[in-house]
Amino acid sequence: MENNNVQENSRPKIFFDAECYLEGTWGARRLGLRACSMEMFDSGKGRAMIEFVAGDDVEHIGLVYNKDKRVVDYDGVFSIPEEGIKFLNSLGFNTEDVE
Repeated sequence: MENNNVQENSRPKIFFDAECYLEGTWGARRLGLRACSMEMFDSGKGRAMIEFVAGDDVEHIGLVYNKDKRVVDYDGVFSIPEEGIKFLNSLGFNTEDVE
């Protein structure tokens, strides 16, 4: 997996290739290797969103964090992808509660 970090419009964004799966309570379905990106949209008020693009699919990962930048909740996906956890950590977020 190759990560290339860039910032566009003052929003952090990464690009990488990853083996992707569609997850649900019913299990997981392999989607294959896809070119991906993640872009962070942060209100600075305890709420943020990662826009996760994997090929032609787009998922939005809603995040709730406290004043110490500890992510305490998320929605929109069954689990935060490994790349999302690393991305959040690189931006100074503590992800212990959501790993």
